[in-house]
Amino acid sequence: MALGLAFSGSVVASDTWQGSQLGQLCRVPNTQASDVAHAQSSGGVTLPENVTRITADKAIGQTSTHHRAQGNVIVERNQDVLNANWIDYDQSADTVRAGDTFTLTRESGQTVSGSTLTYHLHDGSGDAQNAQFSAEQDGRRLQGVGRQLLMHDKQNYTLHDVKFNTCQPQDTSWYVQAAELKANRTTGIGVAKHVRLVFAGIPVLYTPWVDFPINGNRKSGFLVPTLSVGSDGTNVQLPYYFNFAPNLDATLAPGIITERGAKIGSEFRYLQPRFSGSLNVDYMPDDKKSRHNNRSEITFKHLHRFGEHLTGGIEFKQVSDDDYYRDFYGRNEIAENVNLNRQLWLDYQKDWLGQPLTAQFLLQKYQTLSDANGIKDKPYAIMPRLATQWQKNIGITQLNFNGQLTHFNHDSKQSGTRLVFSPSLKWNLHNQWGYILPKIGVHATRYWLSEFRQQESRKTSRVLPIVNVDSGITLDREVQW
Repeated sequence: MALGLAFSGSVVASDTWQGSQLGQLCRVPNTQASDVAHAQSSGGVTLPENVTRITADKAIGQTSTHHRAQGNVIVERNQDVLNANWIDYDQSADTVRAGDTFTLTRESGQTVSGSTLTYHLHDGSGDAQNAQFSAEQDGRRLQGVGRQLLMHDKQNYTLHDVKFNTCQPQDTSWYVQAAELKANRTTGIGVAKHVRLVFAGIPVLYTPWVDFPINGNRKSGFLVPTLSVGSDGTNVQLPYYFNFAPNLDATLAPGIITERGAKIGSEFRYLQPRFSGSLNVDYMPDDKKSRHNNRSEITFKHLHRFGEHLTGGIEFKQVSDDDYYRDFYGRNEIAENVNLNRQLWLDYQKDWLGQPLTAQFLLQKYQTLSDANGIKDKPYAIMPRLATQWQKNIGITQLNFNGQLTHFNHDSKQSGTRLVFSPSLKWNLHNQWGYILPKIGVHATRYWLSEFRQQESRKTSRVLPIVNVDSGITLDREVQW
């Protein structure tokens, strides 16, 4: 379970966390809702380091021992600011007790509010009761409520009986509930016990223990398991996430399908300034419901930028047998994966005579799966294709050029090479009442067909002139209804 949370925000006491507020997952942000306000300073001169200033309507006490202040109390120490109805300050212990309500903004940017507070000014430790917290850091937001917030120091916190989510202020449509939540800002790790995920007031997930990053970074660990029931029995998977580096990670997901056997899935991803890609592998060594064993599915994708004008990529997909999609996927996936694509491509683009000239290189083959009757119709492989496109506007005239050279290859059909040459001119004649778009061009094709069985090799050509006129007229008048 990966939750990108950061406890460097605001905490305020409130009784507004009501189950009746739960609706859909993170409702539209409420512009009327207000976030927690930070503690207000006195506006006095900047204090020297480790000097405490107390401002209040009324103050009594003895020098260097004990002070009590009441009414609009403001306590300032370094970057810490505390607002409260009243405070008791033990100067010898450098400790403040505050009530009936308080708001504390700390040096780290945190704001804590609640009913009562015990706070040690020298090390930033303290105990806040009945808290609602709101936090935002680096674009990540966290809010919630807790019965008790223990500040061990300025980097470590513990919350008891806490509920939190990542929605907008006062939006409690879903939340995570935990008996205890510990956060360490030094390591960036949070640990929660007895965790429940609640949607619209209904618990949908429970785990006795979970740890997660609190600074938005990724962390290795178990992800939420998946459970489904179907014609193959119960399907359970327990994925584990490996965070090797900020640009390198993997997921390993062992599982079992009760009617078939053990299965393991995996995903590996990488990201670099010039290239990125992913590799997905699913493997089942022994399938109890099929005549096939060592069943697998492999998907590999890679994108690469070689330079300013040249890009390329690879896509490769393979399954171990013709029945794989019929056994493990639904109707739509079966229909969409008859021909599994395998291709390598290069794209080149650069301006020529003020307009972009595009050229492509493509190698493409397929793994064709047979249907339930064992019939398969394998398409031609492209080995390779070279294509180019260019167009230029000169006044009302548009010059277009398309060229393509392709070698088609097939194991059981006649192979060959095709050249396509297709230049054209188009004019754009238009005004307020209509338009005329005449076009003339040539579509020339040349074939070189290879010898195949009883068919001899041969050549054939075709040249088709193209004349096209696209026109329209606009008729309108003012009417009243």
